[in-house]
Amino acid sequence: MSDQIQGAGPERETPGAGSEKAAGTGKQPAARRTLRRRLNDALLKFAGAMQRAENDSAIVELRRADRRVPRRVLFNAIGQMLYRLGQQTEYLFVLLMRFLHRFVHWIVFGVMLFGRAGLTAAHRFLLGLQHDFVEPVVRLAVGLSHARQAVQTAREEGEERPKAAGIAYVKRGVRIYHRLIFSALSYLLPIAAAAAFLFTVHSVVSTEYSLSVTYEGTFLGYVANETVWENAQQLIKSRIIAADSDEEWSALPTFKLASVNTAACADASTIANRLIETSSEKIQEATGIYVDGTLMGVCTETYNDLNTLLTQRLETAAAADGDGARAEFVREITLVPGIYFTSSIGDFSAINTAMEQSGLYQTKLIRTETYTETIEYNTIEQETDELYKGSQRTVQRGINGEKEVTADIVTVDGVVVETRILSETVTTPAQDKIVEIGTKERPGYVEFSGQVGSGVLSFPVPNYSYITTKFGQGGHRGTDICAPAGTPIYACDSGTVIEAGWHSSWGNYVLIDHGNGMTTRYAHCSSLLVGAGTNVARGQLIATVGSTGYSSGNHCHLEVTVNGSLTNPMNYF
Repeated sequence: MSDQIQGAGPERETPGAGSEKAAGTGKQPAARRTLRRRLNDALLKFAGAMQRAENDSAIVELRRADRRVPRRVLFNAIGQMLYRLGQQTEYLFVLLMRFLHRFVHWIVFGVMLFGRAGLTAAHRFLLGLQHDFVEPVVRLAVGLSHARQAVQTAREEGEERPKAAGIAYVKRGVRIYHRLIFSALSYLLPIAAAAAFLFTVHSVVSTEYSLSVTYEGTFLGYVANETVWENAQQLIKSRIIAADSDEEWSALPTFKLASVNTAACADASTIANRLIETSSEKIQEATGIYVDGTLMGVCTETYNDLNTLLTQRLETAAAADGDGARAEFVREITLVPGIYFTSSIGDFSAINTAMEQSGLYQTKLIRTETYTETIEYNTIEQETDELYKGSQRTVQRGINGEKEVTADIVTVDGVVVETRILSETVTTPAQDKIVEIGTKERPGYVEFSGQVGSGVLSFPVPNYSYITTKFGQGGHRGTDICAPAGTPIYACDSGTVIEAGWHSSWGNYVLIDHGNGMTTRYAHCSSLLVGAGTNVARGQLIATVGSTGYSSGNHCHLEVTVNGSLTNPMNYF
């Protein structure tokens, strides 16, 4: 079919045909017409190659007629191409599966062949091994049976030495079958050698080795390794108290390897203790005696023995007091046990005598006492704009409280040197004293304009009955002068009235500024006869006795201040 298509090409590309087509159209360029012709020829060739035999003539007619390839023919060619591609792929897959099947078959066959040969060889080897091991045993059993039978026969025949017949039979058997014995031994000896080797290795590996430590001819014990010895040395060095000595300590041991279970080895602490016992000419267990941090001496007495001696001294001192006191040393005595250089150790009796002569055993007695102590009240000042500046009044009187104190009283030679408070319990709380301080600015008309006082006061209530509360009693600010209601009250000295009015505590009161830094206050009056800004003279009637404000009876409460401070009025009469 391809020959036919290729042969049809020249018929379509004859000069006459091309000239006619070009002359008939006259519109397409020559290059484009040539490209389209080649593309059409390629499609025709592809379609012809993919067509079945009965369609070949149709393709030839298409080429001769110079017609384009119909879509039906092109789609049919593509379908034929896909069909052939699938067919070839399927065929290749079938060939691959046949190859794999044959390959696996030969692999299995080879494995079975070699496995059979190996099993046959192993079987023959095991049979030979069985024969080599079993044959000597069978021959030995049969030979022994025949030997016993020979002995029995010799006895029946009355021979003198029937056992000799059995022994001779055994010797003949050994001589005849000695090759079987050697054959068995050729297997047994390597096995026995391997077993002996494994046993030896196991014994060596399982055997535990340690180091024996010897110092200056004295055996100290076994250690797991040299690190234990080094740790023991470091432990001793850390426990050595130099005691102002320049000495240094070290030890050189002798090590030997020994087959000893590690459970029997000593630790660093045990080796250190044994080494200390062995090194008594260099270091020893001893106790240092320190007073206020200063080393007084080192002795071989133990800590417990020295502590007992010190305790006995304190008990003796406490018993001598006879008042239930306990004793302590004035100086701080400390016992420090440890390892000291032998050269620094002294005699305890000499150390004890030196401390006694220096008075280092001086004691102090401690008694626990409970007593009552006064709690001083506090004075609280509060500002108020109800009073003029420079004036003040007591709103609440201060009252001392009480507390129960438990303390240790420390005495040295009968002199109290310290009081150690153990507990405090307040039995009566203190009451604070509250004082109001005036902040109010004085008005102009209240400024002092009268005659300056002399500083010597006259008694304000000549017709008084008696005086009840004096100045300072229970925090009292002034003096209470008792008299019947309506009794006249006179100015103690010349001055100017700067306050005249009512107060919740004082009731009706009068405050006079005498111009010399002194003021007088007259409180609890029943009536006031002067007002603020009034100039008064000594002995002038200013009010009458009453019981107004915070009062329990008719009286005149008189206060005197000098430069702003309360003072006792009785000092100026």
